[in-house]
Amino acid sequence: MTRFLTAAVLFALVAAPLPAATAAQAAPAARKVACGAKGASPHKSRGQEKQYGRKVIIAKATAVCAGNRPVSKLVIDTKLQKKTRGTWRNATRNRPQPYTPVKLGKKYVAWTHYTKCQKGTYRIMFRVSGKVDGKMRYGNWGAGDPRKNPCD
Repeated sequence: MTRFLTAAVLFALVAAPLPAATAAQAAPAARKVACGAKGASPHKSRGQEKQYGRKVIIAKATAVCAGNRPVSKLVIDTKLQKKTRGTWRNATRNRPQPYTPVKLGKKYVAWTHYTKCQKGTYRIMFRVSGKVDGKMRYGNWGAGDPRKNPCD
């Protein structure tokens, strides 16, 4: 069973109800809008394996926005990290994935860049940001659950 860790960014002083199980909150502003994101554990990608002819590791994050103000742009940032000598280091660069226009209540999915399969412990780092009333609001980075040797 996959466990999700959730991060959220609030675009309101008084937040609208967030999607289920949100944990982290940031970026208060003047309107009632909130976007929450969940990061899934890294795994071996079958689709990428067929496309590139080799085993690779990816992870995904999903985001949903709720509230009573429109979000004109949603950006989900994702990257993979690998634990090396007790420290998390980036295994891929950041991959920002923008969505325009944004429908409140709709789920949006973003994937990390991939890295080739190799032994180690990996996790996803993710962040959700949104544009409300012409101003971009940035959320805090959240970390997904680590997974050891995702290609095994």
